[in-house]
Amino acid sequence: MCVQKNMSLKTAMKLLGFLIFFMFSPTCFPQKINISNKETKKGISQVYIYNKSQTITALTDSLGNVDITEFFKKDTLIFSHPSYATFMIPKLNIGNTIYLKQQVINIPSIDIIAEKNKEKALEITSKIDHIELKTVQFNNPQTAAELLELSGGVYIQKSQMGGGSPVIRGFEANRVLLVVDGVRMNNAIYRSGHLQNAITIDNSILEKTSIIYGPNSVIFGSDAIGGVVHYETKSSQFKKEGDTINNNRANAYARYATANQEKTVHFDFNIGSKKIAAITSVTFSDFKDLRMGEVADEKYPDFGIVKYYADRSNNKDTMIRKNDTYKQFGTGYSQTDVL
Repeated sequence: MCVQKNMSLKTAMKLLGFLIFFMFSPTCFPQKINISNKETKKGISQVYIYNKSQTITALTDSLGNVDITEFFKKDTLIFSHPSYATFMIPKLNIGNTIYLKQQVINIPSIDIIAEKNKEKALEITSKIDHIELKTVQFNNPQTAAELLELSGGVYIQKSQMGGGSPVIRGFEANRVLLVVDGVRMNNAIYRSGHLQNAITIDNSILEKTSIIYGPNSVIFGSDAIGGVVHYETKSSQFKKEGDTINNNRANAYARYATANQEKTVHFDFNIGSKKIAAITSVTFSDFKDLRMGEVADEKYPDFGIVKYYADRSNNKDTMIRKNDTYKQFGTGYSQTDVL
């Protein structure tokens, strides 16, 4: 009896020891949660989970399950997915399931304003490029001709700084139609050589520029066989519904460039009431003679250098030596645009 009593006491002590160990030892079970759609309740795969310092990351599987054991208790977890709104929550407040709300993705308009008739983009077979206002503001081209180079599909022929003739699919001049708000700038009876009238447009007042490359451009006529460049100016804005004040806005900027000593000043303002709206723009640009770079190829150190320029003196052509051989004499000009 004594032996049995000692054995049962030892067993009870062992059980008590194991119980105390499990009660006070840290939990070693993994913490798995599920990320689901708030509306459909279905799991979301490829949800990127990270802490604020981005030192620990995780990714949900095809069913939306993920193990977040590696994250610290004090961490704030961020749940990110391209189709869902980003969600943040402290780890201590996380339950078994996290619901993400699907976000609405706005798709740009599919109407092609450059066409004679508005058509859906999927119904148009020809290639069309658009240069939006944000692109112009970011790249800040000096002229409307240089603006066309931003499309990547138009070559600009410039025999001088004050020039800019667009070449589309190998066609130029009377085979490339320039249009401003639906009004032609040239036609088929223009010269077959390069035309520089694209530079006369004020790129500071343009809302969008569309370039049509394919055969669909002939809808404008035979003078558009090479392509169409459609410049669209900003439209005046009326007073918005629900606003208590008129839609009066102003925009101004000044620009300076060292290569050709460009000095450009622009100002435009919009006045818009409920029934009447108007927009006015003024741009002044002054360009000095363009100065070329001084770093030349070792094999051709004098390439591009002009040591003399021609001038008319006493009814005779006179060659005058230049003080600055890197400056292209006579290329400077000024321009004023008013809308």
